[in-house]
Amino acid sequence: SAVETLGSATVICSDKTGTLTQNRMTVTRLWVPEEWIEPRGQYTLESQAGLLLGGAALCTDASLDTNEAGEYESLGDPTETALVLAAAEAGLDKRRLEEVHPRAAEVPFSSDRKRMTTFHKLDGTHYTGIVKGGPDVVLARCSRIRVGGRTVPLTEDRRQAAAAANQQMAQEGIRVLAVAVTQPQAELPDDLDGLEQDLELVGLIGMTDPPRPESAKAVAEAQRAGIRTIMITGDHKDTALAIARQIGIASARSRALTGPELEVMSEADLDKAVNEVAVYARVSPEHKLRIVEALRRQGEVVSMTGDGVNDAPALKRADIGVAMGLVGTGVARGAADMVLMDDNFATIVNAVEEGRTIYGNIQKAAFFLLSANLAELGIMTLALVLGMGVPLEPIQLLWINLITDSLPAIALGMEPVEPGIMERPPRDPKEPVITSRLLTLMLIQAAILTGCVLVALMMGMEADPADAHVMGSTYAFATITLAQLWWAHGCRSDSKPAWQVGFFTNRMAWVATAVGALLLVLVMTVPFLAPVFQVKSVSVQGWLWILILSLIPSIVMEFVKKLFPPASAH
Repeated sequence: SAVETLGSATVICSDKTGTLTQNRMTVTRLWVPEEWIEPRGQYTLESQAGLLLGGAALCTDASLDTNEAGEYESLGDPTETALVLAAAEAGLDKRRLEEVHPRAAEVPFSSDRKRMTTFHKLDGTHYTGIVKGGPDVVLARCSRIRVGGRTVPLTEDRRQAAAAANQQMAQEGIRVLAVAVTQPQAELPDDLDGLEQDLELVGLIGMTDPPRPESAKAVAEAQRAGIRTIMITGDHKDTALAIARQIGIASARSRALTGPELEVMSEADLDKAVNEVAVYARVSPEHKLRIVEALRRQGEVVSMTGDGVNDAPALKRADIGVAMGLVGTGVARGAADMVLMDDNFATIVNAVEEGRTIYGNIQKAAFFLLSANLAELGIMTLALVLGMGVPLEPIQLLWINLITDSLPAIALGMEPVEPGIMERPPRDPKEPVITSRLLTLMLIQAAILTGCVLVALMMGMEADPADAHVMGSTYAFATITLAQLWWAHGCRSDSKPAWQVGFFTNRMAWVATAVGALLLVLVMTVPFLAPVFQVKSVSVQGWLWILILSLIPSIVMEFVKKLFPPASAH
């Protein structure tokens, strides 16, 4: 049911890191006040570049190891592993750093705080906190800055220079983290949060996380399918916009809405904004919930991705909550309707296609079964009204419902993806399985099939006047059986003929046709079966007429489909 609902999604709200991007962070830029530094140099912890890289590595939960080839490997969050590897390549092995400067305390990262702080004895006597987080968050808590190894006041000019360096990297799609240190403390108080003030800015670290190669194609496919893609991330808005433009979510003139801006917006303003904004940056899980609610108020069918514990409310509120399988928490997976095992946005789009296919196959099978049964009802009723007797014996009706109807219906449920299914707009979730158009087609097909079977009934009665009832019933039974087998192929698409959807792409449909036709021949020709099913042997000419009459409904219906095209047909 979740995949089926996903097939009618009109909006996909996706995380950026790891879902739209490769989640392979690499440190590419370093900025310390007044200069850019090459991250691949060799540094000591006493140098400013060394404190920037080494301090960032200490302020992580990622681990460092060396493989058999002597290459560094790191395990943990992709952002933190990138920092640890960059520090190791610069001569600052985290394992040795921790031996000399073990962690004494920490204030962990959270989506609300957007920063992490760890405390170490960097000078051997006093505890110094290393703060790592979003540049805007860290800069707001800084009053000092380290320039050339000296601590000086953070003047407005220097603050603007740091902000400009952050913006320059962000506009290039580079993710930026700021590193700062606290005032040294002889003893650590119980309230560690209180030490995250009056910080000293050390520098900025820029990391690239390139988009997944398939993301742009998947976004374009979603757009063709009438589905908006919205990026929701905790990154800086310029970074988010740069990535969004690269993969086609945003245009050159698009704007991003940040979490702080969203917080002060009224419901009415947000309802208007969600129709225009495709990128949300610096958001918290609570903001995700507001975005989902605003989109749903606009009548959108919303798919929302998430991986953290705090994402659970948004995942529950969305029409389809999608949890990350690789990095998602158990709480997120428990709250979600689906788990994305490869954390890849392209897989969500593939699931939309699968959802549309599943719903379409349910619709095709229901359409086939109802049209077939409606025809049987029409045949029995009209034959009696016209004084032609009972056209089909109970055993024959039972056969038709158990064999002729069931096998093709099962085959229709296994129909592969129909060409062009992702070029249609999303289905209205309030739309019934049998739409007014399908009901019209069903009535027309039932009327044509009824007419053909009644003609076959009369031809059979004329072929053997001595036993008119049995022969007429034989002709009618054979005609409706074959007609329904052919009609199953016509039900493979409600707008295109079978040869346009791939005549042999559904092998099960042909297996069902072959088995149904073979069993019919056995019933009609095997001596001891004929009395059971109350049928008689038919001449070659009779079989020819039965074949012609059984094909007429399916052929005519292909022209009728063109007269009643679906509203979403392209």
